[in-house]
Amino acid sequence: MQTPAGGEMVNGKFMVRSYLEAILNPAALNSWFHMILAILETALFVTGGISAWYLLNKRHQAFFSKSFKTAIALAILITPLQIVVGNFRRVSLHHSLPSHNLSGFLFH
Repeated sequence: MQTPAGGEMVNGKFMVRSYLEAILNPAALNSWFHMILAILETALFVTGGISAWYLLNKRHQAFFSKSFKTAIALAILITPLQIVVGNFRRVSLHHSLPSHNLSGFLFH
């Protein structure tokens, strides 16, 4: 969406001329990976939260202790990776749309 490809502006409307080019634009792989990490990160925090609730209520402690530890350990690994991938997304967006002022963010 933010890196328009495969189309052109006609009378103020974006008209797609190649759906394949629009879907497989240069930022598509990075955007896909960023979204997959976001889904995984959300699932980890939901799992960690549910596990914490069960642990606080002292129910099924053996199982939820393992799931809580696993969720936290994976979240510690995934969260920094998500930040790095998001920054790559920002850099590719900056190259596609240089009019956006992104100079205050991380590194170029």
